[in-house]
Parts: sequence; structure tokens; C-alpha cells
Amino acid sequence: MRLGIVWAFGPDSIGKGFHCVRATQRAPVPRTRLRGATVQTGYHPKGGVSALDLEDDPRFFFPCSFHCLHFYLSRRTLEELADEHHAKRIDTLSWPHAAVDETVSHLSLALLAAFDNPVTAGKLFVDHVAVALSTHFAYAYGGMRAAARDIRPSLARWQERRCEELMSDNLAKDLSLGDLAKECRLSVGRFVRAFKQSTGEAPYRWLLKRRVETAKEMLLFSELAIQEIAIACGFADPRRLTRAFTAVVGTAPEVWQRHRGA
Repeated sequence: MRLGIVWAFGPDSIGKGFHCVRATQRAPVPRTRLRGATVQTGYHPKGGVSALDLEDDPRFFFPCSFHCLHFYLSRRTLEELADEHHAKRIDTLSWPHAAVDETVSHLSLALLAAFDNPVTAGKLFVDHVAVALSTHFAYAYGGMRAAARDIRPSLARWQERRCEELMSDNLAKDLSLGDLAKECRLSVGRFVRAFKQSTGEAPYRWLLKRRVETAKEMLLFSELAIQEIAIACGFADPRRLTRAFTAVVGTAPEVWQRHRGA
């Protein structure tokens, strides 16, 4: 079984197909067909969600284009989530047709912002949101319930050290959660929970702080220009370095450097 989640934004005349763009209105009356039979009609509100089994060959017919995000979950993904949470396997996902899900809305907006600024967000952040969405679907739509046992073990010391070394040695590269999880011999979901349990930070947040710390060292002890420092630390340009530096340190790099050099 293959499962699909559709999160709707609203209609607009943007051409044929489904697109990930913002809109402010609800969709016009659609027709939905499963296995060749019409099963649902009515407005699809902004923020509405539909959970569908792709083996039912779902087809939508709208009078005009319809903006949405599609999320696809494989049976294997659901089984891995259940195993990681020591829960029963999920048979299917169920959600009231076109009902609004605020959790999906907020996470989807975070993804859209990352898609608009891929260099700033990076793979670690996008992967982290994807894991959060999959887990939400499993709990809210699949009825998954974790066992009473502790499901948030910490990383072993060698795993934590290896992850930190890998991120520190590859600041300019866009590592994914899969890269880090593989080094720890864990699934992505188990790795994310264990890493945060061990360090108190999500992997993408830990990496951001490490990049800023490295930038601070280079500002003090190197003669590189701010452009070169930004690139060496994994930022596309000085503007993105300044934004991250200010968020973590509380002041812009140039101001921090002047105060330190005074």
C-alpha cells in the first residue's frame, strides 16, 4: 500500500497540475474518484487535508488549478516508525476529508520557507521537518501509540562523537539526516530522537551553532574577508552568515569582531 497526503493552499490560475505556492482562497467544488467511482464532492478549504491510499487510484477534478503540497508515505516508512516507537503496525491512515490540520499547516509552511531559501535551510532542517510530518501522520492519522517503555534513548558516546566530528569537518557541505544516521547505524527517526536526547539540540540546530562558533574563531584569528568566512562555514553569502550569527550571538559579526578586538 502506498499512502498520499494532500495539504491544500487554495486556487489560482497557475496552469496545469499541482504546485506548491501560496493562495488565500478555498478551492472550488471538486470531484474525487477512487477506483473509478465518485466518492466525495464539496469545497476544499485552505489548510484542508486529505489522506488517500494511492492504490485506490485517486483522481481529482477541479474547475481551475489547485495549489497544494503532496506528501507520500510508503508502507516501509510506517513500519519503521512503528518499530522505532515500539508500537503496533499501522494498517492505514485516516483523516476526515478536507478537514483542517493545524500541525500539518505549520510544518508545511516551514517546508515552503525552506524551499524558498534552500541554501539557508539545508538538508538537515528539511529532513527534520519531514520526520516530524511522518511521525504526526502515524500518530494522528494512523492511531499509532508508543509503548510505555522509554522510546528516546541517547546516542552512545562513539555515535555522538562521530556525528559531531562529521558535521564539524564538513561545515561547507550540506549533510543530510540520512548521512548522519548511517554513521550511527540507526534509522533516521531513531537517530533524531537519540541525538536530541544526548545533546539537547536538533541536528540542524547543533550544526548552525557550530558554524557560528567556527565563524567567530575565524573572525578573531584569520585575515579572511567576511565573504570567505561565510563560505568556509557553510553559508552562501555574508548576509546569511550575518542572519545566523545575529540569531545565535545576539549581534552582527562585524560588531562582535570590533568589540573583541578593542
